[in-house]
Amino acid sequence: MNKLIIFLYILLLFGCKGNSTSNQISKINNDKQKYSKTTRIDFNQFKVLDSDESGNLFKSKKYRFTYSDTSETFNLFTNNKKIGVIDYAPLKYDGPGFKIYQYSSSQQSPYIVFVIEATADIGTEWYKVIIIKNEKIISDFLINEPRSDSDRYLLKEFMSISFQKDTFTFKLKKKLIVSYSYIPQDYQQDKNYIYIEKDISLIQLSPTISIDSASCQKPIND
Repeated sequence: MNKLIIFLYILLLFGCKGNSTSNQISKINNDKQKYSKTTRIDFNQFKVLDSDESGNLFKSKKYRFTYSDTSETFNLFTNNKKIGVIDYAPLKYDGPGFKIYQYSSSQQSPYIVFVIEATADIGTEWYKVIIIKNEKIISDFLINEPRSDSDRYLLKEFMSISFQKDTFTFKLKKKLIVSYSYIPQDYQQDKNYIYIEKDISLIQLSPTISIDSASCQKPIND
């Protein structure tokens, strides 16, 4: 009888320890999830995609854009797999060409942001923003105004990007806005910057998405 009591006591003791360890692991995982949702991620790594002589092919190590001037669309590939088509309807474009920029973060993040800059004879006409998560396009939208001068500044000098709580924030430097551009009245701004917010919490993952800029740009508080 004593041996049975001792055996049951040992089983109970190890069972309690196991539950305690499981609870601790669960708490750590919950803390990690909470941290990942609330921590601000800065997209502080910036590169200009290489282009060929035709101006219709743009690529980085992993991603590739091909442009068709007949359909006025970009095809986006990752590791030679097509993941989406990007257009810029309803705008028409007859400018000299495009530049494409890639924003990524040195912090752990599943997101990459590309910005297509449509250059003009003088400066810039508009920007097309593409947000990618785990090699899927989850959003693309236009920024028509305000604009900077692509002949004088790289986009990273004008636009910075961060992400927090399911929201991307695009921060635009006011002193680099060209004289022929303007700031929309409903944009939140302070002395030095304009802010555009993009909430992606309700966006369903899709291989191709095209969203008009008016439906997704919203001013935010600093």
